[in-house]
Amino acid sequence: MSVTKLKTSYRTSVSHEGKRFRRSFKTLQEAEIWEAESKLALLKGEEPVLGATAKPQTRTFRDLRNEVFETRWQGTKAENSQLNYTKSVMDVLSPSKLIKNINQNSIDLLIKKFKGLGNSNATINRKLTSLSVMLNHALDREYVDKIPKIKKLPENNEIVVWFTVEEQDAINCALIDNGKPHIARLITFLCNTGMRVGEALQLKWKDCVDGNILVSKSKTNKPRTIPQNEKVVKILSQIPQDHEGPFYNITYAETRHSWDKIRNQLGKDDVEGWTIHGCRHTFCSSLVQKNVPIQVVAQLAGHSDIRTTMRYAHLNTEVLKNAVRKLNG
Repeated sequence: MSVTKLKTSYRTSVSHEGKRFRRSFKTLQEAEIWEAESKLALLKGEEPVLGATAKPQTRTFRDLRNEVFETRWQGTKAENSQLNYTKSVMDVLSPSKLIKNINQNSIDLLIKKFKGLGNSNATINRKLTSLSVMLNHALDREYVDKIPKIKKLPENNEIVVWFTVEEQDAINCALIDNGKPHIARLITFLCNTGMRVGEALQLKWKDCVDGNILVSKSKTNKPRTIPQNEKVVKILSQIPQDHEGPFYNITYAETRHSWDKIRNQLGKDDVEGWTIHGCRHTFCSSLVQKNVPIQVVAQLAGHSDIRTTMRYAHLNTEVLKNAVRKLNG
């Protein structure tokens, strides 16, 4: 039996082909009877009777997001990340979409959109987890009678695409030819700092001091310091300090549009993983190939989990060669 005792009622649910149906009853007997009848109905190809106790299903996704945020995430360490994750989901599904209309097709659309934006499977999973929390919140409070099943994407075998020096030069030239020298500077900056696009766009001049860059606003909510190399110093020196930050006059939309255009021009449309996030991969990959310890790369990149950085470990072939050489003699 899948009957759960709540404070003043008994909640039961049945699942079939990815759909879950749930109801609450005043007595255990009523819950068990409904569960048995619902399973029989599903075997006959019919949907369970949800009854007149179901609440009006008129809540929008914005309503749900605000309610869950205030009751679960506000004031916690996850506040900023959940604001971003849930906003990303809401931007795709639409704030005015009724919760009851969020179905399996909605989940498929989300995944397709996020992949198109260059999100890794790990990032997509975090956003899907946020959505799952919200939908279960709605189900627990009987705002809806059923919710779609959300499966996580595999994270172990993600393609890590990084750019060679020649590719970086080609990207730079293409952006300049398209009249986007400021985007070209941003891309070079990303490849030499490992910063996420959002982090760079929010960077302030006051955080570029003493040859370092202080990243105070990050996805992991952990500040980190990145020393400026010669290319970064040169880029920052070329940008007038007439805005609050070096890239404050650049929007994410312009960056994405410019990237999509040169991706097409360079014939990379069909190359999986050839996204602007590759700049971050380029930073990490280059460091590893120059024998920088994995722990240092993780610190510079702001990885909260060393397993994320370990994706680049295989690039350090010199370490592998030295290990095998120890067998000689």
